[in-house]
Amino acid sequence: MKQLADNACLVLTWAQRHDIPVYVGNGKPITRPAHGGAAFVHGNDALGDLAEAEKTKKKAACEPVPFEECSAAEFIMQTCRKRRGEVVLVALAPLTNLAAALTLDNKLPEYAKEVCMMGGAVARTGNITPLAEANVYNDPEAAHMV
Repeated sequence: MKQLADNACLVLTWAQRHDIPVYVGNGKPITRPAHGGAAFVHGNDALGDLAEAEKTKKKAACEPVPFEECSAAEFIMQTCRKRRGEVVLVALAPLTNLAAALTLDNKLPEYAKEVCMMGGAVARTGNITPLAEANVYNDPEAAHMV
């Protein structure tokens, strides 16, 4: 998960958005072991193998908040409560942290403006199995909750 949080900081640096904090999420699915990502789609660093090259050129402008300090689920819940109707949640990984935020407060859907997720496939095969896409496959229980 640290790699993904570091990637988020790098993307925010590219976008010159130094005002957005990044929180490390829980990398363990709810009930089963993780099966891994889709490196053949997203590269070994989950950014098309750009992150490693970019890190040598420019350091990311932020440092992720450690999971032990404040979990991604806690941050999601706190932010959505504070900014009701304003927050768009964009999930680019398994929905574990969003499901955890729902367990903290099941009114989360009332607080968030919308949720966009990278997951599923329409009229084509999955990228992990013929029927499964990686983000849903890695934590189907979380996807079901969300």
